[in-house]
Amino acid sequence: MTGTITNLQDGADETLSANTSVLGSNPAITASYSDGVLELSGLDTAADYQEVPRTITFDDTAATPNTTTRTVTFAANEPLNSSNIATATLTLGDLPGALFSPFA
Repeated sequence: MTGTITNLQDGADETLSANTSVLGSNPAITASYSDGVLELSGLDTAADYQEVPRTITFDDTAATPNTTTRTVTFAANEPLNSSNIATATLTLGDLPGALFSPFA
């Protein structure tokens, strides 16, 4: 599964993250983030792949975050199939450390 910020405004100050520890102390799903893309990977059950996305958050730690609306797209990918693309629109206030969870 991937989540992509399609219009980064504050560069490295913007991140997407997922809390895989909700699956226990040794989760089969790993989360990695780089350059606007969060990737969830690993062999696990459909139930776990439904649980982890609920923990995804957006964070912008810029001292003065750019308040331009962000678009984040999400898609599940399998070797033979890909899902429809889901889109979340993030409207930021002017508070540093803005957090958003699209699936909560």
